[in-house]
Amino acid sequence: MGDVTWTRWDRFQDLTINSAVSRLDTSKEEQWDNSMRYGLGVDYQHNDKWTFRGGIAYDETPISDEFRTARIPGNDRKWISVGASYKMLENITVDAGYSHLFISDPKIDETDDNGYNVKGKYDASVDLLGVQVRWLFI
Repeated sequence: MGDVTWTRWDRFQDLTINSAVSRLDTSKEEQWDNSMRYGLGVDYQHNDKWTFRGGIAYDETPISDEFRTARIPGNDRKWISVGASYKMLENITVDAGYSHLFISDPKIDETDDNGYNVKGKYDASVDLLGVQVRWLFI
């Protein structure tokens, strides 16, 4: 299997927070770029009960260095995923999956409107685990 996805992030121009307490209102220019995601996967049906799957993906960041903020310090991501399905009954299947995202360590050098500067480097990664039960009404 394969997947190529284009995401139109250029519509995300700012992150605005409107609060009932006006002094907490804030708006931050984001100016994200459109980005691409590329993925490859395999699905293997071992027998009538078990199906195994795995995949890899590369997900480009929409955030340029100029607009990276401490609120959203994203960067390019490489995905590795594995999963399995077990058919318990004719109409009930249990699915489980795990993904690890290797994220290129983002760097930040941001100065706010008041002249305060945040400078540093993030050590970033993500682990995702999902389990579900499918119940088909047949």
